[in-house]
Amino acid sequence: MASWTPISPWRLGKCQTVTIGAVSTSLATVVGSQTRAVLISATSDCHVRIGPATETALATDTLIRSAYPPLVFGCSAGDTVAVIQDAAGGTLYVTELSH
Repeated sequence: MASWTPISPWRLGKCQTVTIGAVSTSLATVVGSQTRAVLISATSDCHVRIGPATETALATDTLIRSAYPPLVFGCSAGDTVAVIQDAAGGTLYVTELSH
């Protein structure tokens, strides 16, 4: 009988920080070629958008609550994470994940 793992084990990769502000800001470097997901946490509530390097975050994008645990989102190699504040500035932490 084959074993089944309900949660994929991720390998932690490079972590980047992005300043959360009133204007959309993206990662300084796009995610690597082996990256399949990103682990995201924030010090203040913010909105994120994941996609091609030209992405811009809007106040209507996915809400990340600073009081909640980090979230994992799928992505593709070469993607970026764009962020904009909800009400106050802070720091977004983005850790690349691979298998």
